[in-house]
Amino acid sequence: MDLPDLSRPSATAWNALCAHLDALDGRDLDIAMDVAGEQLESWPWKLRNAPWPWRSALLEGRSNPRLRLVRRLDLGGRPLGDAGLAKLVANPMLGLMHKLRLPHTQVSDEGAKALAQSIHVDWLEELDLSGNQITGVGATALASSELSRSLARLDLSGNPVGDAGAAAVSRMVGLESLALRECGIGSAGAGAIAAHAGLTELELSENTVGSEGAQLLAEGCPKLNALYLVDAGLDVAGVTALAARTWEELDLSGNGG
Repeated sequence: MDLPDLSRPSATAWNALCAHLDALDGRDLDIAMDVAGEQLESWPWKLRNAPWPWRSALLEGRSNPRLRLVRRLDLGGRPLGDAGLAKLVANPMLGLMHKLRLPHTQVSDEGAKALAQSIHVDWLEELDLSGNQITGVGATALASSELSRSLARLDLSGNPVGDAGAAAVSRMVGLESLALRECGIGSAGAGAIAAHAGLTELELSENTVGSEGAQLLAEGCPKLNALYLVDAGLDVAGVTALAARTWEELDLSGNGG
């Protein structure tokens, strides 16, 4: 059976390929996987998301060779907990992933440490751990790992990382996009982030950044062109300082001024 047409990358072509591979096994599957793997090399990795049956196999510890073609893994909302995440990051298949989404998966500092210590996360470029129970301890573990260099996008929104966690992730030199919405961050944490030289996008809404933090952000992060500070405790002075800088996107709604 011929493979679906993979000459033009698209979600439709990817879904057709996944359905095709699910209908094969044995030698037929091996051959199809090899051919598909070659054709997918030129594809954007963001299209190569694991369908649910493949994700389920990974969570249950079952072998599924089709996962070799996947580059995005979304397990959001699954009650992994720290033990489940530790089991996941021990799986060599994780070493193929460029993006890992784990929002609202009941992960705390121990899970973050397991992720940081894994030898299978070297290729990760995007990591979403929003809506969990990670504190500054877990954020520091992530920032002290190899993820500091590989990650371009990190989302820790809705975790109580505080100023200590903000200061830790501000040292992740590879980051271009950082989301820390509702993380208990004040002006000290905002000031630490302001020293990051590579950030282009920053989400700090629903933190008590204040006008002191706003001033530091206005003067720092030289590449920053998108900033979100909704309900961040800014007064007129803070709003004015940020408004004086040129932005592609700036959201200061819910603040003074």
